[in-house]
Amino acid sequence: MSQAAELESLIHFEASFLASERADGLLSELLNSPHWDQPELQLYGRRHPIPRLQQWLGDAPHRYTYSGQVFEAQLWPASIATLAQELSDASGVKLNSVLINCYRSGQDTMGWHADDEPELGPAPVIATISLGASRDMAFRAVGSSRQAAKIELTHGSLLLMKAGLQTRFQHAIPKRARVNEPRVSLTFRQILTTE
Repeated sequence: MSQAAELESLIHFEASFLASERADGLLSELLNSPHWDQPELQLYGRRHPIPRLQQWLGDAPHRYTYSGQVFEAQLWPASIATLAQELSDASGVKLNSVLINCYRSGQDTMGWHADDEPELGPAPVIATISLGASRDMAFRAVGSSRQAAKIELTHGSLLLMKAGLQTRFQHAIPKRARVNEPRVSLTFRQILTTE
């Protein structure tokens, strides 16, 4: 099976998962949220703020560790809980938490990574809702430096990364110089432990 065919088998994309009015309302609610944070990560012996804002929410105070930092979820509001239930029903997985990233412009970014932390289990399912400015998500095979594909994530879209994708592919949100509007990304997932 080719890389492109394998990747296609491990994702599901719906460009208009959320109606425009609902997507607009959710974007406004999140952009006005007081819970945004910009944690610092250790890189090459120095601390740097991540190139985006984020918040971690869930149905309980789940703990999530990545890049050497532990985050404890704040309880999500009704609008996010409703969306989580809809995505759980659609994916067949109990999605109990969400990492929300705010890319303030095309200069904010997310580097190459896989969502493969132990709390997510061996074959996590990640459901991503995109709001605001369109941005590309790039994919490459694990161990490769060559981009295999990209998908334009549009306002109100759903990208479902199925079980198995995180062990075979990495993904990133590259910079885009011409993007001047914010994008909010809600990445719903299941945390298996709260310890």
